[in-house]
Amino acid sequence: MTFWDRFYDLCIESGTKPNPLGIKLGISSGAITRWKNGGIPNSNKLELIADYFDCSTDYLLGKTDIKKEPTAQSEQSVSDELQKLIDASSSLSDEETQKVLEYVEFLKSQRK
Repeated sequence: MTFWDRFYDLCIESGTKPNPLGIKLGISSGAITRWKNGGIPNSNKLELIADYFDCSTDYLLGKTDIKKEPTAQSEQSVSDELQKLIDASSSLSDEETQKVLEYVEFLKSQRK
């Protein structure tokens, strides 16, 4: 997939078209025409577009189909209590795990 294909598809997915998005991002219509004809943006514009669409530059360039690789910063951290629960549950049998899940559902149902 080419840069243009990815860029165009992302524009359509976000409910816009390339030229109006270009205006919003400060990109000339001439640059967008060059991309449509097979060119690729410079690194500054590529980063700007990747940030706008919350995807990687490699995704934009068609080097990967993974929109955004998870990073340590973007991974949700787990509280100490939840981590203890995860650790404790790892040694449970399937039957015990099912009982724990049922108990959790019971506790949630008792909330006011």
